[in-house]
Amino acid sequence: MANRNKNFVKYTDYRANFFLVEGHAGGQLAVEFDTYKNTGDLDANHIAIVTKSVIHPIQARSLNYTGIDLKSGRDIKVLIVLDGRTKSIRVHVGYASDPIGETFLEVPIDIPNTLPSFIYVGFTASTELLTERHQILNWNLASFPINK
Repeated sequence: MANRNKNFVKYTDYRANFFLVEGHAGGQLAVEFDTYKNTGDLDANHIAIVTKSVIHPIQARSLNYTGIDLKSGRDIKVLIVLDGRTKSIRVHVGYASDPIGETFLEVPIDIPNTLPSFIYVGFTASTELLTERHQILNWNLASFPINK
């Protein structure tokens, strides 16, 4: 059964699937959608914010209490907001058939001092020896200058 994401982010992996923002000076910011419980993970259905290491995310939260299952095969929509004014990253998640609700995960982060002014935005995934199938049905990126 195919897992799919709607609106913005590829999700899940057996090691780390990310929406990744990476600067050519080495800074990175990633949102991990994880469907495999590695040592140290909360569970096999969580989202994490990562800046340096997937082993040590700056924050992680289980989706189990929300009723959302990343391996359900249902279309999932995700909204990620990098907010330079409030110096935070917010993640909203929900099934595509439902309105996107309250913030699922919010982390204070000084974006101008975490990422360089020139960045790459993309997706990455790994499943090691296991197999999963995902589709990005739609994604948008809006960029606004952030003054340091």
